[in-house]
Amino acid sequence: MITAQENNKSRIILIRIVFGFILLSIIFRYLNNSLLSNMQAPVLKYPSIDYTYWLIHYTGLPDLISSSVYLSSLFDISLIAIVILILAFPVQRIFAIIFTFLYFFYFICYNSYAMHHAHPMAGILLISFAFWPKKDATFKIVWEGVRYILLFIYADAFILKLLSGAVFNPSQGVANIKENIGWIMLGTDAFVFNKDFYAFFLRNPILIQIGYVTTVLCEGALIVGFFTKRFDKYLFYFPIFIHMINYIFIDVCFLEMLVVCTVFLNPEKVQERLSHSFLYRKKINSRLSVNI
Repeated sequence: MITAQENNKSRIILIRIVFGFILLSIIFRYLNNSLLSNMQAPVLKYPSIDYTYWLIHYTGLPDLISSSVYLSSLFDISLIAIVILILAFPVQRIFAIIFTFLYFFYFICYNSYAMHHAHPMAGILLISFAFWPKKDATFKIVWEGVRYILLFIYADAFILKLLSGAVFNPSQGVANIKENIGWIMLGTDAFVFNKDFYAFFLRNPILIQIGYVTTVLCEGALIVGFFTKRFDKYLFYFPIFIHMINYIFIDVCFLEMLVVCTVFLNPEKVQERLSHSFLYRKKINSRLSVNI
């Protein structure tokens, strides 16, 4: 029988894994000039027809904060600081709740001023709600809910490709690449891959199609998670593979969405591996000290 103390320990492990990932994500966004203080008072915004976006912008807060160097910098510092506080004090739920509100505001602002609603950020926003409940039993229910939402996202993507016939189109993979990496083929090399890399695959379209069908099948394989958790340790890697292939071949970066993959982790086994790794390093260090 699992005790309340063990449940709490598992929750702390998950909190530190999730918000450790989030901290790296925020730092990465800062380095890529994507936080509010980097936006330099944007004058255009794209709330689309989403009523939530319009309501937030109606308050005037996004324009007020983003147009001020001091307020936008204060907001960014607060966002980073609250994540650090969560990592330092994982049992304090109030920090997780504050983070959700701050990140939600940043989510709205970034998507509006970037003139594109970035879907990967939804993963961080979604999983942050799981750490709101006070009781461990409620936390487990919400955590399970996030897991099923993640499974639905990939299952839905698989079914849409199946019903639209995209997966049966022998030139779909090539069409995706030509549409998304044309700017590289015109002579602008990417950070890692260049036009020669993509030219090789375009000369061998069968490889592209195999890769495309494989990613679609990986999306479909996640449907198994609706019926059993037995394969969760394998399902954990499927979204990673899907988004890495998409990033390399069609320049679509969904890496932030991978934070939700933690719903497939077994915190007890993670703790066991960390403890084993710590003990192993301690043993090696003790041997080195003796030899010295």
